[in-house]
Amino acid sequence: MADENSTITIQLQDKHSPLQNHFEIDTSDNISSIFTQYAHFNGLSLDHLQFTYNDTILSIDGNDTPTSLGMTNDDAAAIISVSLVGQALKEYTLVNSITTNSITETISILNDDDKSLLTKPLKWSDSDGQELCSPPIFIAIDYGLEELVAIMLPLYDVPTKSNNDNSNNKTSATTLINTLSSEQDGGGYTPLQWASWMGSLEIVKLLIQVGGAQVDEEALSLARENDHEDIAIFLQQHVDIYSNIDSSDLDTIMDKACRNGDSTKVRELLDDENYNLDQWKDGEGKYLALSPMYMAVKFGHYDVVQLFMDRGGVMIDEVESALATAAAAE
Repeated sequence: MADENSTITIQLQDKHSPLQNHFEIDTSDNISSIFTQYAHFNGLSLDHLQFTYNDTILSIDGNDTPTSLGMTNDDAAAIISVSLVGQALKEYTLVNSITTNSITETISILNDDDKSLLTKPLKWSDSDGQELCSPPIFIAIDYGLEELVAIMLPLYDVPTKSNNDNSNNKTSATTLINTLSSEQDGGGYTPLQWASWMGSLEIVKLLIQVGGAQVDEEALSLARENDHEDIAIFLQQHVDIYSNIDSSDLDTIMDKACRNGDSTKVRELLDDENYNLDQWKDGEGKYLALSPMYMAVKFGHYDVVQLFMDRGGVMIDEVESALATAAAAE
């Protein structure tokens, strides 16, 4: 048995992770003090943890000491097993079932719950080992689990009250999937934006066609910024990037079309609106910075540049001039 008034090293061994925490404690001290330290360090509630020594469950607020438990002060650390219980165990099991693509277990947990887990930020690690905290749908999207996403999405098909609707009975068409954020403070990506960033076209389609996800410009931008052109083409069919622009403001519309590579809109402006490209030339006949040509070149939309050339409004030397202007501005 440990000598009175000596110290002993105790190892808390987590059953659910490779974590091994070591604590040095006086043999006469209350052992529950290290349980409190462990819970605080791991961001958990003591009520969600169970500590076991020699097959005996220890009290988290009892009077056990190393001496009373018969721990010996030899070369090896005394080992206390730590396991999750209650809600924490359910959340851990859910994350594990998603990352291992265990569809049956995942849906069973979500169906048994009161649906709160659908929106609750859960701790998980992506395939690169980065620790994140977000609702479960983000985990399935991040791991590219199309089948699991397809099965999970109907669970989110719950109308939510509009922020501008003060009535008790009316609801908007917005579903839970559009209210979720990849970050706890609400400043992160939506599920659709996350899928656009990750580059899964099939999951993007599922989120829109099955989940009712609302397409916005951020999702479109993320797809383009990460060279997911197939996703960008699909999203562009589902978003009106000109909805907040006055229809008579042709310059702003042309600018946006060139930034986004919307060749259909550019063609419409050139053919139907007789858009004047010459207004963007300086005294030497060269295109100014921030001109439609400049924007098309800057963002690499050469199909739009080709449209300008086909209309005779742009010549090869002017394209080269715009390229040089764009390069100098970087």
